[in-house]
Amino acid sequence: MIQRIQSVFLLVASAFQAWLLTAAFYTGKVKEYDVTYTAWQSINTGSGETHFHLLHIILQFGLIGVTLFTIFKFNNRKQQMKLCLYLVLGTILSFVFSVYTLFTTNFSEYHFGFGTYLISILLIVYVSAYFFIKKDDDLVKSTDRLRE
Repeated sequence: MIQRIQSVFLLVASAFQAWLLTAAFYTGKVKEYDVTYTAWQSINTGSGETHFHLLHIILQFGLIGVTLFTIFKFNNRKQQMKLCLYLVLGTILSFVFSVYTLFTTNFSEYHFGFGTYLISILLIVYVSAYFFIKKDDDLVKSTDRLRE
């Protein structure tokens, strides 16, 4: 199970998804206060306000759970490939949540944080896992053809 490279990619992706909960997507200035946005919360340093993003938190924990579930579906490669595609879509949706919040807030200036780059790394890891699952499936199909 873990000896397959796609399982390692998925395990790394689940660790990155957990890290994404605390990594800052962006920081910006609203009026004279700094605001830091993570998947977990946005913090206004000037006023001390903290807003929790329940939908984004649920999405991140769901992505972590589906990633770990995908590792244990190693017997069903077709379903594993389908779950990888869902994980890619969920990661893109996570990015869309953060960008939507960025553009609906009146920032005078903003800077992208490490979380934005971590999402692109996650997409590469999920696509790599999908590629290796497909490669494994093609290998099994070719050996089945040889037996017949």
